[in-house]
Amino acid sequence: MSPPTGRVLALLELLQTLPGATATELAGRLSVDERTVRRDAAHLCDLGIPVRARRGRHGGFRLGPAERGQRLAPLMFTEAEVVAMVLSLACAAHTGLSTGANGDAASASALAKTWRVLPETLAVHVTALLATLGYDREAHPAERPPAATVLALASATARGQRVILGYDGAECVVDPYEIACHRGRWRLAGHDPGTGSGRVFDLDLIEDVRPAGDADGRAAERGPAPTGRGGRDDHDDEG
Repeated sequence: MSPPTGRVLALLELLQTLPGATATELAGRLSVDERTVRRDAAHLCDLGIPVRARRGRHGGFRLGPAERGQRLAPLMFTEAEVVAMVLSLACAAHTGLSTGANGDAASASALAKTWRVLPETLAVHVTALLATLGYDREAHPAERPPAATVLALASATARGQRVILGYDGAECVVDPYEIACHRGRWRLAGHDPGTGSGRVFDLDLIEDVRPAGDADGRAAERGPAPTGRGGRDDHDDEG
């Protein structure tokens, strides 16, 4: 029989806040015996959450490093963290700071999933917050770029990787400099090595991203701010 979920999650929370706690310490906090602590720790391992136990005078229990590809452990959020997360998701949907054709739906879905696991009292407060939340600017509905495009460009920008863009029916070589979301539109600023000028690209018009040679780790020359018009060679802002 599986141990009570509440007790196992309580143990997980203790392991997150008290790494290295002994079986005696954990048993005292959970009001169980040490054998139960060890059994619950083994159950966490069965769930894919690595728990390391070290014997001896300086031994204790601690969470081990999760291997890439493992399921994430259940997260414990404080009330302040929940509010911060809810506000971030709501603002992302309102301002266009989301990716993919269903970016707003993804934000709404994440909010709904968060709400379903909240304690009842906190869920009521979160619902009231979303119902009364106001913004100091209008929403900016726009085409959301695919998440894969944003991630590929972010990786290339961080590595100093020159890329070839399939852009609005043509191919462009660019040293990406910065990605920004301005008034609901995602844009990439970069340096065109062919013309020696800066350019700005609308991410929703990028059809393909391919590396052009090896990354050399250098930062591209600063191009125009990503608030400019996509694909232009000037520094104009849309205002």
